[in-house]
Amino acid sequence: MANDLRSRLDAAANGAQRADVSLRFGNKVTFDAGATMTAGGLLAVAVLVSTILLSTSLLVGSARRKR
Repeated sequence: MANDLRSRLDAAANGAQRADVSLRFGNKVTFDAGATMTAGGLLAVAVLVSTILLSTSLLVGSARRKR
């Protein structure tokens, strides 16, 4: 518990955002996950997604073009 609080405080001090999720399936199976992302990481993901979408639209457009 102390390590979790420490990681949250470190992330907040660095200007990062943190998300945690906990899923439970029945009584025996649990799944815990967490992610920390800075503003630079968020910008990098946005650039990658836009590049993928742009290239996909260009490929679809060239495939539909009549020859």
